[in-house]
Amino acid sequence: MRVTDRELRAALERRTGPVARLVRRPSPSASTAGLEQLDVRWADGAERTLFLKSAGRDTPREVTVYEQVLRGARLGTAGFVSGSTRGAGWLLLEAVPGRPLWESADLAAWCATARWLARAHLRLAGDAHRLEQAVPDGGLDRAVAREPGAAALEEPYALAVAALRAAPATVVHGELFPSNVLVRERGGPCVVDWESAGAGSGLLDLAALCTGWPHHEADEIARTYGGDLALLPAARLVVAVRWLAEPPPAPQAGGGQAARTDWLGEATTAAQAVRG
Repeated sequence: MRVTDRELRAALERRTGPVARLVRRPSPSASTAGLEQLDVRWADGAERTLFLKSAGRDTPREVTVYEQVLRGARLGTAGFVSGSTRGAGWLLLEAVPGRPLWESADLAAWCATARWLARAHLRLAGDAHRLEQAVPDGGLDRAVAREPGAAALEEPYALAVAALRAAPATVVHGELFPSNVLVRERGGPCVVDWESAGAGSGLLDLAALCTGWPHHEADEIARTYGGDLALLPAARLVVAVRWLAEPPPAPQAGGGQAARTDWLGEATTAAQAVRG
C-alpha cells in the first residue's frame, strides 16, 4: 500500500517540526518503481529535498539497515530521516548529489570505493548479527534452472560457500555494483540501495565491485581494499552464481561498460581458482 502524504507529514513532524509544504514527484534517477523525490518546506522556512523508497520487496530490511546499522556509523551514506517496516515498508532519506560510478572509467574512483569498503566492513563488523546470512541456500540450483551449464560448478561452489560462511562476518551490501555507488565531488563515494544487505565475508562486496574489469585493474582494486584476499575467488564464484540465477540490470561492468556481464564465464574462471 502506498504511503500517504498524511503519514509522511506525521513522520517528518515527529522528527523535524511542523511541515508547511510537501510536494511528491517521481525521482528522475529511479531505476525501479517506488522511488520518489520529495520537496519539503518546514514552517520555519527551511527547505530540503528528500528521497522516498516504498513498496519494494526488501524495503523493510533496508529501513532496518539504515536506522539500526548505518545511522551514526559516519560512513557518508545517505542520512536516515524516517521509515516504517510495517507492510511493504517505506524509507525516507536525505538526497545525495553525485553520478553513478559506472559512468567513470577512472580507476582511481573505483579504488576509492574499495578503500571506503574496507573501512565500512571494519566499522560494521559488530552489527553483522542483526542481519541474515548473505550467502543463501539453493543459489546454484536456481542458476542451473536458468543456465544448465552451471551444473559443472557444483563442487567448487560448495567449497566456496562453506569457506565464506566460515570466514569472519561483517555487514555486506550484497549488491555492491557500480550502479549502486555515487561519486561525489566532495566527501568520497556514497553507497546506496542497501535492501540486499546481509551478514557475510566482506570479500563478497569486493568481488561485485571488481566484476567486469580486466585482470590487472581488478587486482589493483582488490589490493586497495587490502587484507587477506585468499577467499576472493570463492566470493567471485558466489556472486557470479547469484547473478546467473537472477541477472542484475545493466550497466554493471567496470569502466562504464553497459553490456551484460558473462556471468557463466565469470563463474567458470572463479571456479578454476577455487579448485586450485
